[in-house]
Amino acid sequence: AAYCPDRGAHAHLLRGLLRQVIMGGLLLTVSTPNPDYQRLLRGLRFKRHGTTTDDVYRCGRKPEIFSQDFGSAALPDWTERLARTSGMRGGPRPSGQEVARALADIADPARLAESPLLSSPRPRSVAELRADLREAVRRLADSEVREEAEAGWILQHYYLGRPRTHQRLAQQLHISRATYFRRLRHGLDLVGGGLTAERSVP
Repeated sequence: AAYCPDRGAHAHLLRGLLRQVIMGGLLLTVSTPNPDYQRLLRGLRFKRHGTTTDDVYRCGRKPEIFSQDFGSAALPDWTERLARTSGMRGGPRPSGQEVARALADIADPARLAESPLLSSPRPRSVAELRADLREAVRRLADSEVREEAEAGWILQHYYLGRPRTHQRLAQQLHISRATYFRRLRHGLDLVGGGLTAERSVP
């Protein structure tokens, strides 16, 4: 249970909990009858699963169940939902979510064959998509722009290297978790834009 009577300590506890699950790539499930918590979770675009059958906390309200998976494939989907809410996204390029899922499936031809990137913006084979993704990440990592190079490094090591957590990679780069996830999302968007630009040339 994440609760402290002191509001400052309570906020610190919640931030610590979110930091642990995000950096660890974990699934967070929340059961709460508190309307403030429920508004917070809806604002954070957690998935709502409904209410429990009983008033398990004996407070006169049935708890609502929310969850969010912070694993490699699901995290970009969450950031996309947050971005759409604030009007940050736009344009025809592949979404960061689509790029992240393709990178997560790059070693599995059967799963990669289900990627919408195979037809965005024009048809390509699974082998071509795999090669294009690897090349796009490599070019990004070789960028002379520090932010882009860091984004490419993150994509290389998280999706194309041996399994490591977000926390470990952020520590290796010596950057904060907030900066790390900005780089991650920026890298996914740049790879999507690169795929579009490359394939739009006859």
